[in-house]
Amino acid sequence: MRIPALVRIPSLILIVLLVTAGVLGGFWVYATRTASQALDSWLAAEQTQGRHWTCPGRAITGFPFAIDMTCDHPTFAGRLRGDQAEISLQGLEIRATLLDPFHAAFTLAPPFTYRAGDRQTASTVAWTSLHGTLGGLPRRVSTLTLSGTGLAAIGNFSPQETQTGQAARGDATLHLTQDGEAKVEFKIALTGAKTPILDDALGTIATDTDLAFSGRITKPVFAIALAPADVMELWRQAGGDITFWQMRLVRGESSIEAAGPLHLDAMHRIAGRLDASFTGLAPLLRRYGVNPNIAKASGLLNRLFDTHPRAPTTDNGELRLPVDFKDGKVGIGPFQTNIALPPLY
Repeated sequence: MRIPALVRIPSLILIVLLVTAGVLGGFWVYATRTASQALDSWLAAEQTQGRHWTCPGRAITGFPFAIDMTCDHPTFAGRLRGDQAEISLQGLEIRATLLDPFHAAFTLAPPFTYRAGDRQTASTVAWTSLHGTLGGLPRRVSTLTLSGTGLAAIGNFSPQETQTGQAARGDATLHLTQDGEAKVEFKIALTGAKTPILDDALGTIATDTDLAFSGRITKPVFAIALAPADVMELWRQAGGDITFWQMRLVRGESSIEAAGPLHLDAMHRIAGRLDASFTGLAPLLRRYGVNPNIAKASGLLNRLFDTHPRAPTTDNGELRLPVDFKDGKVGIGPFQTNIALPPLY
């Protein structure tokens, strides 16, 4: 007996769907098992190095096109920054799609807590939302992005020293390149930032500040177990430097912009020169020993004798001056300021 074509078509569709579901299911199970085994192997390898990570309540979902992994209150304990440290998060979610397994997106649940072995150094960071991406998986992460809102941090560095800060929004991108020499390109922006450190440096209080930094670090050193001083010294000895493509600070009607290369000198102090511009900051400049009127006059003289002059001012009152970091001192234009640069370590 011959089966009508109209009856055969739904049957074929059903068979195709069942086969497709079976293939997807098998591939998803294989992918999740592989991912889980890779994570277990990494955790075991880290433990042999004295770094203990936990992922309580680990769950893997996302069938059929993604792998979603969640951890409840993940923790870290081990040597970090030259000291024993404990770190925790309230929660972690990571998602990677089967079509693009080399990238993953993650969401972090607040708060983030850090406590050093001396029990005096500790910090806590909270946020309204915080998510990011990882690129270059699984062997080496080459790109990291972070984006968050409602950021607030508090750090205790001794019984007498506490620092606080907050920002309405923060965004960061780090990209590692390995074309002959390791470099890290970075882009960081904070909107609506508030911290007493800025208030002290700029001489104003409780004003939202927007900050933006972008640039490149050459010859980076990746050694999370070493103390920051050891990492910076290895970087200095290797001849590493940091070039800022843009540094921008906007605070009300005032702003500072700068660009240029910096490095560490033999005494571990910041050294180099930045081309900077200042707008609406005459009181601040005078506070640090710079007379804006004399600086403008000096700039005009330079224009007369320099074959490649740079205008000292613009129509909007912007004052353009180089900022020199040399021999532990800061110079702005023709002035030596009262700002001292102590060794960083």
